Amino acid sequence: GVKIRTNTKVGVDITLSSLKENYDSVFIAAGLSKSRDVPIPGSDIGCVLKGVEFLRDVAYNADMKFDGEQVAVIGGGNVAIDAARTALRLGAAKVKVICLEQRDEMPAYPQEIIEAEEEGVEIINGWGINEFSLSNGNQSHGNQCNIHIKKCTSVFDENGGFNPAYDEEINESILCDKVILCIGQEADFDFIDIGAPFELSFNGVIEADRATMQTNVRGIYAGGDIVSGPASAVEAVASGRKAAAAIDKFLGGNGDMSLDYGKKKSGGQFIGKGNGFAYLSREKAVVAEKDIRINNFDLVESTYTEEQAIREASRCLKCNLRLKIGNNPLPPEEFIKFALPNFDLVPEEEGVLQLLNAGKEVYMIKGCADMRAELNEMYDDGSKAEYFTFEPDRMFTQRESELIQQYLQKYGKMPGGGDDDLDDLF
Repeated sequence: GVKIRTNTKVGVDITLSSLKENYDSVFIAAGLSKSRDVPIPGSDIGCVLKGVEFLRDVAYNADMKFDGEQVAVIGGGNVAIDAARTALRLGAAKVKVICLEQRDEMPAYPQEIIEAEEEGVEIINGWGINEFSLSNGNQSHGNQCNIHIKKCTSVFDENGGFNPAYDEEINESILCDKVILCIGQEADFDFIDIGAPFELSFNGVIEADRATMQTNVRGIYAGGDIVSGPASAVEAVASGRKAAAAIDKFLGGNGDMSLDYGKKKSGGQFIGKGNGFAYLSREKAVVAEKDIRINNFDLVESTYTEEQAIREASRCLKCNLRLKIGNNPLPPEEFIKFALPNFDLVPEEEGVLQLLNAGKEVYMIKGCADMRAELNEMYDDGSKAEYFTFEPDRMFTQRESELIQQYLQKYGKMPGGGDDDLDDLF
């Protein structure tokens, strides 16, 4: 029932005011769709591009080229690394990434940095930007861009806040053909035309109640990066879910956003044996060779094959249960209380029963043709068992013998036969 209108720009093709007038509630999830403006002298000259807009232009313009050009990217985050690797694929002869952070402080994903360096990107750590200028002081065609940089001595203050410090005496210049600025993203608020403006937080995003995602304008909600600042897709989805529940309540519903994927089945308590489980390694996806991947925009890292996915799922779905739970209680005991209601858990099949006393010591191992009937009969006969366990096995006599052998090895004696020492063990 959802209607989707494409090719519609809010603020141009339709206004936020008209949406508010015609709908009971509005949810804004516009993200941080443009590069942050920075007060660096010369950042408006023609050779300086903005990172987010550059990547968007590349996505929509397959003909964009950097044939043989020298490109510098400013920033140490994922957008900067994306821009650098993209510039290579557009034919740049050399790409440099210049950032304030030292290598271990860079916010970009480590694997992305490694792959960028494999492809030939040079990373220059610990430098900030003084200004940009054209190489001969004018903006005529063909001039190069001069990047005037200064040494960054620290990026964060003693409280961990972003507060770069510089040694203004240490300066250098880097010459290039194009500069791509990737030092932050911000929201594009051009679509806002309503009378009451939204409250904005200190970092330029919309203020919204974090429980309901409602803004200071009644009936208008917001979520995702436009509220949180740069964050993960999962966090954006979570904020949309909160907003959906709040909007449902606002419109008279109960706010229940739970999803029912079918009848829930109660599983067993045990995950079974996994021989060598602790030594199973993570499945590695195939990564394209650098000489191949820099010539195209195909996936660098392939998805799993079906066989790999099954192996990884078999490993991951149990790793926390087996290896990673901290301060966890003892695993659930496999012994079942010897009581009539619990006998219904036992199939009417051939198998082996083990009876245990109050100390949870096995005192009887017995194979039988119908395990449930045997338990009921033992109960009627006044068995003093406190616990029991069962194993369906059509070859129960063989399994009975195996269990007895295990018992002998552990205790050095045969298990008793209950109250009657002469009871036939077999």
